Amino acid sequence: MVGEATSASHDEVISGVLDALEGVSSEDATGCFLASLTSRRLDLRSALSSYVLARRLEPHAFAKGPGHISGACAVCGVDEQEVEIDWDVMNFERFKWGGVRRDDLTYVWLDLRQFAAADHPPPTSADRATFGQLLDELDDPSPTTTAAKTAGQRWSAIPSNKAEREVLLDILGVCSVLESPEHRGFLDRWVPAADRVLPPLRYVERAYPVCWWRGEHGVNRSAARSLGLL
Repeated sequence: MVGEATSASHDEVISGVLDALEGVSSEDATGCFLASLTSRRLDLRSALSSYVLARRLEPHAFAKGPGHISGACAVCGVDEQEVEIDWDVMNFERFKWGGVRRDDLTYVWLDLRQFAAADHPPPTSADRATFGQLLDELDDPSPTTTAAKTAGQRWSAIPSNKAEREVLLDILGVCSVLESPEHRGFLDRWVPAADRVLPPLRYVERAYPVCWWRGEHGVNRSAARSLGLL
């Protein structure tokens, strides 16, 4: 997969994601996410959100979506024919930031396959304590707090730069830890691509659904516990 640019049909991408999912356990995805917070192994971080996405995905036929997703599949957002998929670029993004194409199923396919072949360091009690501290920092009741503003602030819980914080917030959004009542993550059900609308802003900085999150929405600790993060 890595090392060459390829094309794939919609059905091939869906089958690829579901096949790759079989090689990844919830325990490994959760454990490596936690371990990455202190080790800064960003290549292991995004498997958690990729796993959460993939396990809610079901086989389906291509259904052309509305204009706001440029005619891609209304269910999953994949084009009928994905042309020149650059696996090397996506793998670079995976190591550099923890991936940046959060709900792009071509990235999810790559991420799960590469994760399955990687080492899986177990999380320590310090890793879990770090995640708990991070949630405490994010649990800000101010209605003016947004994901974009939060990413721009230095966090005491984990070593990170702004780009890493942005990706981490996107991951927590997909995992339903950071979500709004109207725009929820993927922990309990699949969110069709056609329903992943973005805020009516000139520039939306973060991925769906954390782009809708505000401090007043709080932190979904129940979702974190469901994933074994707490």
